[in-house]
Amino acid sequence: MYPISLLHHLDLTTLKLLLSISEEGNLTRGARRESIAISAASKRLLGLEQAIGLPLFIRKSKGMTLTAAGETLLDHARQMLQGAQRIHAALMEHARQAQDCVRVAANPSSIAQFVPDDVSHFLNAHKRICVDLQEDSSLNVLQAIEAGRADIGVYADNGVAHDLYCEPYRQDRLIMVVHHKHPLAPRGQISFEESLDNHHIGLHGNDWILNHAMKSSLEAGKPLDIQTQVPSFEVLCRMVQAGVGVGLIPYQVFKSLGPPKNLVSLDLRDEWATRHLKVVVRNPRHLSPAAGKLFTHLTQANNEQRTGVWLARPGERVAGGNPHQLFMS
Repeated sequence: MYPISLLHHLDLTTLKLLLSISEEGNLTRGARRESIAISAASKRLLGLEQAIGLPLFIRKSKGMTLTAAGETLLDHARQMLQGAQRIHAALMEHARQAQDCVRVAANPSSIAQFVPDDVSHFLNAHKRICVDLQEDSSLNVLQAIEAGRADIGVYADNGVAHDLYCEPYRQDRLIMVVHHKHPLAPRGQISFEESLDNHHIGLHGNDWILNHAMKSSLEAGKPLDIQTQVPSFEVLCRMVQAGVGVGLIPYQVFKSLGPPKNLVSLDLRDEWATRHLKVVVRNPRHLSPAAGKLFTHLTQANNEQRTGVWLARPGERVAGGNPHQLFMS
């Protein structure tokens, strides 16, 4: 045997082909899985066997099975392919670090409705910037900004946090989603209090919607019956479809998830059902150029002229300036 000749045949494409043929038990299916012409796959396999000097497969009418030599080579092939994947991951990490990466924390409602499209438009215009997007509750978003774990946050305004700067982002409207056969379905509009005789479905975690629902139920003097909690609005709608209960979701989310499941939306008369989503940072003047550009993009997403405010201690809201001029280049 000639080691140099063997090394010539141990390329990643051939090793992947060997793995696919062994798993498919068939040369044709293995070649198709790797998008290689059957003739080219056969030539690669034959060349490898000739370089080794041993057959790698037992060929039968019903398929192909590995020989002992084939099993040995396959074990090493898996290790080599895994090594190649580790090399790729390590190099991708270098490439990611070479880019300007912005850490964004956003609440579920903003991610379900607005943030993905806004980030997509931004990335199309800024090819060298990457965005690390994490979903969390509004309270945790503020904590992430305060602790420096995120550069930019998007949250539902429910008070103030110390020493943070925010600007308006979007407005959304909560609705009650019910099964189309639910007794409330024909109503069209209700107050939240009128839903309290029903099982409710909420989101996991310290969720803004659930917190306000509980506060409203306390004010009404009625218990909030949380039948179950789920990880996402999509699962919530599926549970409503299954007849588990009713739930609160943003109207824009309902428009995409509700009709296919034959669900009905009910407008809420409650003032808190209209929410103001905001973009928050520690200090807009201390953002990196990449984060500053994304901050500007998000705060101008509605093409409205806005004035930001600092979030200080209650009663200390201070009018902000126009930090965006720092990031327009």
